[in-house]
Amino acid sequence: MSTDIRPQRRVPRTLIATAWNGASPITADVTTHAGLAQHQLAIAASGVPASGLVTVWIRPIGSGVYVSVGTIDLSVNGTGRLLFSGIFDAVKVSVTPAFSGITAAVQLDSQNEEFLLEGPQGATGPSGPQGATGPSGPQGATGPTGPTGATGTTGNTGPTGPAGPTGPAGTSYAPVLFKSTATLSVSVGGTSATLLPSGTGSLSIAANSLAVGSVLRVTIRGYVTGAPSWSVQTYPTLTLGAVTIGSSTAGKGSIPGVSTDYPFSVECLITCLTTGTAGSIVASFFGVAGGPSNVLANVPSIFGDSSQGAVFTLNTTIANTLNVLLAASGTATLLVVNAILEQL
Repeated sequence: MSTDIRPQRRVPRTLIATAWNGASPITADVTTHAGLAQHQLAIAASGVPASGLVTVWIRPIGSGVYVSVGTIDLSVNGTGRLLFSGIFDAVKVSVTPAFSGITAAVQLDSQNEEFLLEGPQGATGPSGPQGATGPSGPQGATGPTGPTGATGTTGNTGPTGPAGPTGPAGTSYAPVLFKSTATLSVSVGGTSATLLPSGTGSLSIAANSLAVGSVLRVTIRGYVTGAPSWSVQTYPTLTLGAVTIGSSTAGKGSIPGVSTDYPFSVECLITCLTTGTAGSIVASFFGVAGGPSNVLANVPSIFGDSSQGAVFTLNTTIANTLNVLLAASGTATLLVVNAILEQL
């Protein structure tokens, strides 16, 4: 506030309000007596409207009724005071009609001498230098652990590690190209008959599947179920594509003549010597038949083809179908039980 109204000698002081807005009357209980001859009610306000007339009331002791002791005009500079006398137990300040929007300090002073109006308060002096920083207080207790944060994004993939050592070589197995799934009864005589029954796979050797050193192996097992009383000459042949190995009218060995059934076995090997349209192969045909019941000194009979290791020309760049055939000088009946073709 710009003006502070103070008594020359204060005895009691009552601060009735520090921020009165004028919207409604304010009251305060006070205690006065005959020794306090004079009273001063001072108001200092801001935001006062053009008409700022304030009425001051006191309640004489024992009366219970407020009486007006005067007014204060705040419209000039927002400050004013009212001097009055009396013995009372309460004071009231009001505005008629009521207004709001001000901020006023209301103060009552009582004394036994004359009040004087002092000059305005001087400007605030400069701040003194900042004091030295005090010592740090003791460290507080550690707070609770916070919640786990969200998982971060996945990092980039690291470089590929070095290649491990090569493992040991696996066991090599010959691929099976064909195997029989049925038996075959064959009657051999002056005309060659196949010894290969029906089965799964293929008897066709695929184009360019033979390399130098490749071996085809055919294994046939069965029984001689019908033969003449005496041995018959055998004439085995192999065919691979357009190549015929052996002869249907010539061979080595025979099938013995017996009165009971006996086993027989045939194994054919074909080796690739060179490849290409004019590749070359060599082959052998080995058979054995009979057993202890043979009429020929109780020993098996061995038979084979007549090629005797001759080299044959074969086009390995095309597919070639394999067959095993048998002819004889007399009639004999064979039952083929197993047949298999492998490429080694």
